[in-house]
Amino acid sequence: MGRPLMCGILLSIAACGDGTGPDTDGRALLFSGRGGDGDDVYVVSVESGEVRRLTTDGMSTGAEWSPDGDMIVFESRRELTGLGSGQIFLMNADGSNQRRLSENGESDDARAAWSPDGSRILFTRGSELHVMNRDGSNVRPKWRPQR
Repeated sequence: MGRPLMCGILLSIAACGDGTGPDTDGRALLFSGRGGDGDDVYVVSVESGEVRRLTTDGMSTGAEWSPDGDMIVFESRRELTGLGSGQIFLMNADGSNQRRLSENGESDDARAAWSPDGSRILFTRGSELHVMNRDGSNVRPKWRPQR
């Protein structure tokens, strides 16, 4: 990651607030597709500017802290399964223990967001809204557009 990109990222954070979630110790999540490495998730210390890359597959984006700051949910295309190749993944806040939560081959799973208590994850599957438990179990539709 080059210096100009870093300056651009830090300026973006400063312009939008500190970019941190609850209990994240002044860290902000970033995702970037610049520099030819594809899309990956990074964490940056807002105070020191230190950046650490959490994913290295070049296919991850849309990261969000859990309410307690211990976990990160994100979208990745690392396990391409055909038409519906975007899947929801979870990792520890330090980038360890990355694992796929959603299993869908018909449309993309994307835009994951935590429930306020951190027990469930809301995400889109195609044009439908779905919800699942934090461990990936009990996936069910939450809302479908009227046809």
